[in-house]
Amino acid sequence: MIKDNTNMIIRALGMILDPIKANDIIINKDTDMVAMARAFLSNPR
Repeated sequence: MIKDNTNMIIRALGMILDPIKANDIIINKDTDMVAMARAFLSNPR
């Protein structure tokens, strides 16, 4: 919704723990990028 009404780059963050889910969010054009640092820091493997 925000992405459709602005020219701003949109980043999603928070409780996105699965890289496949993050990819789906980007493919669906819901956001331009996904921040996942905390998920990788808590489980680096």
